Amino acid sequence: MTASENEAALESEAFDPKGDDLGPINPPEAVIDDGESIPRVVSSNDVEIPCRYMQSEHWCPNSDLCQKLHFVFINYVPDRTHSNGYLLRSGIEHMLDYVKKHNALNPTPLHIKKFVDLSGEVFYGYMEYLRDKDIPIATAEKFKAACKAVADETGELPRLLLPTVPTNRSKGTPPLSREGFDNFVKAFQGHLATLNRKFDFRREVEGAQPYTAAEILDVVRPAPTKRRMFEWHCYIVTGDRKAKSPQFRARLANCNDAELRSLATDKDALKKFRDIYARDSCNYVLPGEKDPFDTGGFAQWRIDYARAIKTFITHNYPFGFDKKVLYDKYRHSKTTVIEEGCDDVIKIIIHRLTTANRTDGRSVQLLNVDDVLSLYYPNIVDMTAILMFMMFQSGWNKETALAIDQDDFEHILSSTIEEALKVVWSEKNRSQGNGCCR
Repeated sequence: MTASENEAALESEAFDPKGDDLGPINPPEAVIDDGESIPRVVSSNDVEIPCRYMQSEHWCPNSDLCQKLHFVFINYVPDRTHSNGYLLRSGIEHMLDYVKKHNALNPTPLHIKKFVDLSGEVFYGYMEYLRDKDIPIATAEKFKAACKAVADETGELPRLLLPTVPTNRSKGTPPLSREGFDNFVKAFQGHLATLNRKFDFRREVEGAQPYTAAEILDVVRPAPTKRRMFEWHCYIVTGDRKAKSPQFRARLANCNDAELRSLATDKDALKKFRDIYARDSCNYVLPGEKDPFDTGGFAQWRIDYARAIKTFITHNYPFGFDKKVLYDKYRHSKTTVIEEGCDDVIKIIIHRLTTANRTDGRSVQLLNVDDVLSLYYPNIVDMTAILMFMMFQSGWNKETALAIDQDDFEHILSSTIEEALKVVWSEKNRSQGNGCCR
């Protein structure tokens, strides 16, 4: 027999299409076979995992070994989380590769053809194969555990006697060095000062008055009252400036003084205005150094962060708004321009902190909206520091600390030892499967 003929013979005998007949395989309800190239199995946490090993070049759908490995997969995954399913699938794929290699290197009587041929010696070789490929040994452990579980749960498979999978126990996480501990404490102390400033700011917000749209617009776009019209005229005269007629008449038309407002359409408006000014200006203090209508717009408005936050809280922004409303009313394109007479104070403040938040030599760059909210509410750094401090004090891991129920966190034995002592509890699901731990 030539070398090529010998290789072909090995290929044909790689898997025995016969063997202990499973009978017709009735797949569990979690198996999805909807005409795709390969079926999928739904894990206990609703993740669809394709039976990818069926695409292996070493897969033989009629062999005893492949049929029973498929049986293990479709019966093991539905009651486990997706991570277990992915690991088992990898284990089956690597087992098929190893079987191919094993059969190519050994005489026919020693070939692996059936599921029961997976002996302890074969499994040792499989583990060595994984180590040579730098594949985690947990793959072999999962393969063994799945074969045992399905054999016990279904009674349809022979129970394999496979050896224990050795694990490389790590030395654990070493304790912090003295220098590391000192840096850890220093970082917490530094952030504690930040949190204290946040508490001080919250007290300031508590005593602040919320803004109103009318109040802000009166600062940014002053209404043409009689006093302001007189101040503006004094500014024009003092600086030997010229007033623009359209602007002058527009202000007269919007003036709150009826006598001045009546001049808006009068052809002798300027002369009559000067007569009124000469008659009544003595009733006002008019420095004439500043144009009362030249405020610099929203970019020059000096916003008070405490009052801005109090305004947000008063109007329950942003937490009381539906996401669609936030998008429709307060996305950037909707707050770029503030129309005349705008009565939405939230929109005005957002405009000041975004579009009008620029430096042009006269204005000062302000915090953006997120940074302003972070003055009052905890940000990601605050939450991380608090979480790490809790983990450090309690010895909990991250998952347990994050699983604290805000509506049920005080233990039933809290205050039994000392009234001021509170006991906090939490629980989390085990990552390996069903159940929880506390």
